[in-house]
Amino acid sequence: IIFVIALYVYRSVGEDFLSQIDRRVADSLLSEARQMKSIGESELAIQLYKEALNGSFSDKQVKFWCLRDLGELYLSLDRYADCIDTIK
Repeated sequence: IIFVIALYVYRSVGEDFLSQIDRRVADSLLSEARQMKSIGESELAIQLYKEALNGSFSDKQVKFWCLRDLGELYLSLDRYADCIDTIK
């Protein structure tokens, strides 16, 4: 019976709840990536941008800006092939 109740609760609110967490994580990773970029930690910033892009953002515009920031970082590091791959 507990399993049935847990399944009902998950189906009612679980998916939406998990989606909200995923969006918050992606937004937080993007914020952290921007901070790392601003202090010159480029490789860590790249890793964080990529992790953020694996998640779901609260808005499609945020994903666009994440991709743009990552592409600009690659350009500043003269990593043109990586920049092109980001655009694709």
